Amino acid sequence: MSNFIKHGDYLQINTIMGRTKHIKLTRTYYEIVSQNLIHEQKIETTSNIITLPNITRPFHYILEYINNEHYIFYAKDSNHFNINGSYSYRSTISSFDKIKIEYNIISFMTEKAHSDMTNGLDQKSSLASMDLSNSDITILLIGETGTGKSTQARKIHEMHKKLGPFIHVNLSSFAPSLIESELFGHVKGAFTGATTDKRGAFLDANEGTLFLDEIDSLPMEIQVKLLLFFDNFSIRPVGSNCEKKIRTSVIIASGTPLERLLEEKKIRQDFYFRITSGFQIKLKPLRENHDQIEDVCQTFCLKENIMISHKLIEFYKQQKWPGNIRQLIAHLKKKKIMSGNSSKLDLDSHDLELNSNISRHPNLFYHLKSLEEFKKDYIQKVFYDCEGNHHDCLKILDISYNTLKRYVAV
Repeated sequence: MSNFIKHGDYLQINTIMGRTKHIKLTRTYYEIVSQNLIHEQKIETTSNIITLPNITRPFHYILEYINNEHYIFYAKDSNHFNINGSYSYRSTISSFDKIKIEYNIISFMTEKAHSDMTNGLDQKSSLASMDLSNSDITILLIGETGTGKSTQARKIHEMHKKLGPFIHVNLSSFAPSLIESELFGHVKGAFTGATTDKRGAFLDANEGTLFLDEIDSLPMEIQVKLLLFFDNFSIRPVGSNCEKKIRTSVIIASGTPLERLLEEKKIRQDFYFRITSGFQIKLKPLRENHDQIEDVCQTFCLKENIMISHKLIEFYKQQKWPGNIRQLIAHLKKKKIMSGNSSKLDLDSHDLELNSNISRHPNLFYHLKSLEEFKKDYIQKVFYDCEGNHHDCLKILDISYNTLKRYVAV
């Protein structure tokens, strides 16, 4: 059961105007009022009044602290409100509840969850405190490639003991024309090549967790269909006239800041506000998270039954790690193989080959190579450091898929 919202907790407001506001709940009584009502009734604005823009109707709601125990939200007039997908006139407020008024979204969170979110998140404690039993809660993972977004998504799924499966869909691995079918399924004959019915990822993840990776690859028209699912928990397979009700928690990941995607008009504005209004987890790149470098090395030591010198770990803390955790693990695996039967890994020439230090160690090049040979060696190194993940490799190298195929067997 969710924790009740109390004094000292927070609400977050995402308005239709694109503004986000955080308010610490320190008063026993708040009024949530539409802007036109403020002007029409000449209501004096105070610190107890929260004004929201409106498009169609005026509204007036109350957030009140009851019996020093919890807040309740109710309508002062005859207008209902949408809370977690259901309509109500009065409701007790718990952490991670989400209220929609017109196109404004009010989200509630505990003081600890707010602190974690604004300070980059202590992910283990934050995730443990979350209640994902309500599938309306959307979780957004933001971080560079290789920062462990897939691992974090699976941890969230396992931590909350979801009954159904964990389904991971990397949207960048499908052609845009196939994504709708992969997500929502299709019926036989829906299009050329649809020789049988297909369930789709949403149906496969029913009662479980659907992890949508690389959300920047989601076409605009599919963003609309995903918004419809968030509103009514229904999907319609391609070519079908029937809707299917399902319950699944949705975790979304992006390696690109969503604000940039919004500016570049690669995602819809309403879709942006919807997926950013839930719980957000920002994963730091490895170069900014030295504690994580130690954790990765320690985990590797335990798994591989090998020691890593303190000198080597300190050296790793000075590197840029453009491929983040994935690159560090791949590098450690290569070092272990190169070390033979050694029980300890220490700083050597293989470490000095890391990209950020090449210019400072000219004696690394024992013989001269052509520019084309260097290019081939570097592309192959990045590809294998990415463990064959061509999408990550293309992002790091900033080259085309056809160029990559010239140098490695993709």
